[in-house]
Amino acid sequence: MLKSLFLSSAALAALTLSASAQSQAGFFVPSENVVVTAARIATPINQVASSITVIDAADIDARQQRSLPDVLRDVPGLNLVQAGGEGGQASIFMRGSNSNHTKVLVDGMEDSDPSKPNGAYDFGKFNSADIARIEVLRGPQSGLYGSDAIGGVVNIITKSGNGPLAVSATAEGGSFDTFNQSATVSGSEDAFHYRASLAHLHAGATPVTPLDLLPPGQKRNDDFFDNVTASTKLGYDLTGNLDLGFAGRYSNSLSKVTGDAFDPSTFASFPSPLQTRIDTQSYNARATAHLVLGSIDQTIGFGYSSTVTSDIDPDNGSIPASGDRIKLDWQGQIAIADGQTLVLGAETTRDAVHVPLSAGITTNAGYGELQSSFPGLIEGVDFHNSISVRHDSNSRFGDRTTWHVAPVLAIRETDTRLHASYGAGFKAPSLVQLFEDFPAFFFFANPNLKPETSQGYDVGLDQTLFG
Repeated sequence: MLKSLFLSSAALAALTLSASAQSQAGFFVPSENVVVTAARIATPINQVASSITVIDAADIDARQQRSLPDVLRDVPGLNLVQAGGEGGQASIFMRGSNSNHTKVLVDGMEDSDPSKPNGAYDFGKFNSADIARIEVLRGPQSGLYGSDAIGGVVNIITKSGNGPLAVSATAEGGSFDTFNQSATVSGSEDAFHYRASLAHLHAGATPVTPLDLLPPGQKRNDDFFDNVTASTKLGYDLTGNLDLGFAGRYSNSLSKVTGDAFDPSTFASFPSPLQTRIDTQSYNARATAHLVLGSIDQTIGFGYSSTVTSDIDPDNGSIPASGDRIKLDWQGQIAIADGQTLVLGAETTRDAVHVPLSAGITTNAGYGELQSSFPGLIEGVDFHNSISVRHDSNSRFGDRTTWHVAPVLAIRETDTRLHASYGAGFKAPSLVQLFEDFPAFFFFANPNLKPETSQGYDVGLDQTLFG
């Protein structure tokens, strides 16, 4: 049981925030009935055909969930697997797909580590203190999001500042040497809004290894985890048509975990008496400019992410890894007719690994989507549809075209929704799979690997029975 203390500072001055500043620079402002992931633009949730789950900050606070694995554990269609205790490697398997078949975004920037052997995202070290909203979109989504989105997309949106200046702090403590602290400053003044937060989560003695698995006389080593996360989100409304934004996040983690030892004489495995130390530093930042020119609403973004990891294994020594990603993207939307919105986008991404080898891949992509809404198509019936096509050109494996279609039929009188989606997905080989050998683990790179591909669909009926 965690016990907490919450301190809050009231406003120091009467500050105001215009409505336009709240949706600045392409950063989505959470709304109960609107989602952004399904179509890459704000869309009423009742017009979304794909299966989607929305979790907001109120849900997280009510359940006292301190880490991302805790938040995602009960989401339908996800199987979350975590090794060890707090901070341990955590992967999700969406609708039976692999752990590297889910695209993860943080404030619009891909957050996976290019130096991971299979490119899978580690959810275990993500502190939930500054999360405003999570949208989990299931099914193949490469028609809008490209590689990795075979199983779906997890879109994490962090909190923004608004209103008068507010200063808050929390402190919690509990069993297993667990401590959790955070501090936040947020607010807005005229056209400027800001938020900065610092969070610390420590779990120093989590008992993971069952005692009956230990060899006689061997003492159990409890898992250790310590994480410090700093984040900020800024926005400035330059004019009525132009605003700028910045979101940044830094995480520094230290883990000590118990692995397995192997006795070659008996072929038996047992918990190792020594622990592996894992040091991880990660950065994720994105700057945006949101510009409205006539009927064209567009956003230009520049993002950078980096992860540096050092695994110190008692048996194999230090295993360093370093990878980063640079991305430039543009997206525009235009209402071409009543109920018809065209979304166009282009992006270029450079993924690279630097330790223990140096290699990189560039991907250029363009996509288009037509979002259509026909209220009253026939009396009492609304029809909504989304069609998207995306083309990726990769410097290593060449071109790949994917697509997605998602219609919805809504019957007003009975409050019934019939919806379906069908799409194609693909997963590009990771840089490690292409270029890096690990002879000690019998792993050898293959530069001739091609992308994995898939197609998937779902059909559903939503019916309100009471209320």
